[in-house]
Amino acid sequence: MIGTHGSLSPHAVTAACLVALAVIPGDANGQVGAIGAAPMVVASGESLGVGTGAHALQPPIWTGSGMQVGAGQWAGSATVASTPGTVQLGPVEAGFNYDQFVIGAFYAPSDRSTLGFSMFPYIGIGLEATGLGRKETSGRGDAAVFGKYQLWRSGNGKTRVSGVGSIQLPIGESGYGANGTVIGLGGAVSHQLERLSLHGSLSVAVPTDDQDGETAMNVSAAAVYGVSPRVALALELNRESTSLADGFGGTVDLAYVHLAPGTRFRIGNSLILTTSLLTTLSSSVDVKPFDYAFALGLELAR
Repeated sequence: MIGTHGSLSPHAVTAACLVALAVIPGDANGQVGAIGAAPMVVASGESLGVGTGAHALQPPIWTGSGMQVGAGQWAGSATVASTPGTVQLGPVEAGFNYDQFVIGAFYAPSDRSTLGFSMFPYIGIGLEATGLGRKETSGRGDAAVFGKYQLWRSGNGKTRVSGVGSIQLPIGESGYGANGTVIGLGGAVSHQLERLSLHGSLSVAVPTDDQDGETAMNVSAAAVYGVSPRVALALELNRESTSLADGFGGTVDLAYVHLAPGTRFRIGNSLILTTSLLTTLSSSVDVKPFDYAFALGLELAR
């Protein structure tokens, strides 16, 4: 979802699922609403943990941070994620995989502001079922640009609040991104303790094209604990709600709650390796977008 950390909205997932399901007979499109509402499971850009101290304790997936890096600092990242699962194609249960590759970067022109971008060069969908064989499709997803500005900080600098604005650009191939621009607005608050950082964020994504569904809301909270100067443990809780087309001319209201434990390993002075396991805790519909997913990322910070 576009918002406090520059990741993209779930609408690209829906479109990609439609492409994959179009080659499968039966009533498979009835599952698109649930599968397509899965949030993009990797984030890039502002959420990178850069430098040392507080900025090494950033949540890696959904949650935005109120913290800012120092003027002149920059970072880039590359992340891969895989979401296996199952989908019911009429009487047949099919295996399902959704894979993503995302790159991103940000630069801090001042101590209070950050500018960045993220892009999905690759999105892949695969379906496999007995008697139907395996069907695969892939393409390029959308990109996003964003800016963050620090609105307030406590006297000791341990608590900070920032506002975020973003624009999702519909540059993806047909069926792998939004039909129009998506405008994101949000905010994030962070509090830094000695080894523990706490983060909370709220954002909305407003599509400019009716085919991209209704306004989506994303609420996330995270805690990141520094076990050592090189190792940190993260735990994130995310809730996303939206309305999407159901493939039959109507819409379906969707809401999901996800949990993501993860780790951050510092390699040398500039590299951070992130790992995350994502699970769906609850779903407003019978079909969960995914039971679990994996994400692996590498960040370079200067």
